Amino acid sequence: MMERLVQLCEENYFKTADNLFANIYFFYINNGTCEDYRKVQVSLKEGVLTKEEFTGEWLKHRVFKGQRYQLYQLYSYHVNLLEETLPEMNIQNAFESHAHVEPMEFPPSLELFQHHNSVFVFLSTEQTRKTKRALLGPVKKTLKSHG
Repeated sequence: MMERLVQLCEENYFKTADNLFANIYFFYINNGTCEDYRKVQVSLKEGVLTKEEFTGEWLKHRVFKGQRYQLYQLYSYHVNLLEETLPEMNIQNAFESHAHVEPMEFPPSLELFQHHNSVFVFLSTEQTRKTKRALLGPVKKTLKSHG
C-alpha cells in the first residue's frame, strides 16, 4: 500500500492547496439530547473563517423550530497534511476548542482532504448567562439619610 501511495505522490495526484471552504455543523441540544443538526458550507477568505462570517451564520441558524438556542460549545477541525509529508504519513489532525468566537484558520493542506474542514457548533436551549451581577457579586446598597 505504501508503494502505491508513493507512486501517487510521484504522479502529483496529491496537491497541496489553499482551503477554499469549510462546513459548519449546527447541533441543536435540548434537555441534554441532540434534537437535530444542520450543515452549511461557507467560503473561506485566504484560509480563514472570520468572526463576522461565523457570527452571521450563527445568527441565521440559532432559531430552530421556533425556539432560540444559545451558543454552548464551539470546535474547529482540519486535517493538516502537506504534499511533502505524505510518504511519511505525518498526519496532524487539528481539533481545537474555542472559548469564544474568534477567527478560525484553516492552513493549506492536501486538496483531497479539503471537505474535512469543519466547525462544530453546539447550541443549547438552557440559559447559561453570566451577568455583571453574577460576576461581581451582590451590590451593597446604602441608605440615604433624610434630613
